[in-house]
Amino acid sequence: MIRGATKMFVRRAAAALFAAAVIVPGAARAEATKLVFATTNPPNSFLTVQVFKPWVARVNGASGGTLEVDVRDGPSIANLSNFYDRVTNDVVQIVFGMQGLVGGRFPLSAAAGLPYVADDAVTASVALWRLYKSGMMDTEYQELKPVMLAVLPQSRLHLTKVPKSIEETAGMKLITSGKERSEVVSRLGYTPITGSSADMFPMLQRNVAGGVVSAWPAFETFKLAEVTAYHLDVPLGGSTSIVFMMAKRYAALPETARKAIDDNSDEKQSRAFGVGWDQMADEARSTTQKLPGHVFAKLDSETAEKWRRAAQPVLDDWARAQPNGEAVLAKFRALLADVQAGK
Repeated sequence: MIRGATKMFVRRAAAALFAAAVIVPGAARAEATKLVFATTNPPNSFLTVQVFKPWVARVNGASGGTLEVDVRDGPSIANLSNFYDRVTNDVVQIVFGMQGLVGGRFPLSAAAGLPYVADDAVTASVALWRLYKSGMMDTEYQELKPVMLAVLPQSRLHLTKVPKSIEETAGMKLITSGKERSEVVSRLGYTPITGSSADMFPMLQRNVAGGVVSAWPAFETFKLAEVTAYHLDVPLGGSTSIVFMMAKRYAALPETARKAIDDNSDEKQSRAFGVGWDQMADEARSTTQKLPGHVFAKLDSETAEKWRRAAQPVLDDWARAQPNGEAVLAKFRALLADVQAGK
């Protein structure tokens, strides 16, 4: 009896081990790799709803169950001040951020946001992606896996009061950010003062400055329509933005997951990113135009050309200051012309 029971036990144990050998590997293959995507934006923001979440849905669907991109909105897990550190430290694996806020990390990419270089976020975003793919900026991206790149609409001049003429605003203090934008403002006869995005509203409200150099997408977030009245349509510089992951984190993914990301991280996606920024700008501008007391203006052709010439030395200085800067700026302009021509 004991001998028979022992044989039965051995057979059952062997069967159980065989079943485990079959089931466990299958379960492991079915388990998706999870990546946290920190949008740093509110869940109902235009970029989150119209750009980021549709991208996540496409990637997850294309991964064949090998990947689960988990969206985390808001600033709690990552924000525009720490987004780069969060992804390099693997707190999150995919993140959105503004490249200019990472000091010294993307100097050549800034070519796309220089004053008077590009005034259309969509074409500029496509040209920036092509510039990245050209390899001319590999020193900035060799450790990264960009998912999409975009150039924001150029900043405009917004004043707290409506002037009788633009000439009478000379010497006025203007809130601005970024070396090149501040230099252009100075060359145009204004006094640039530094202020963060969060500082713009209180500084204008307290008359610390008479105006601000800001892109339209910032208007809703920082309620700038409440403290401005005059809006001059002149391209005083933009910013670049990125959604990316670390190259080593991407390389560790299963092949099917990498393909799902690659197939959705191309020129078309950067174009969609640029469309999102342009639509945000259009909506903010349209909303402000409907408010009482707001005046929208353009420079006459002679003054516009004078301002453009005043800005040119800033672009020249930027190109000379960057390693291979002149070639990068020339390449970006050539790519921009190609995109504008439909190539």
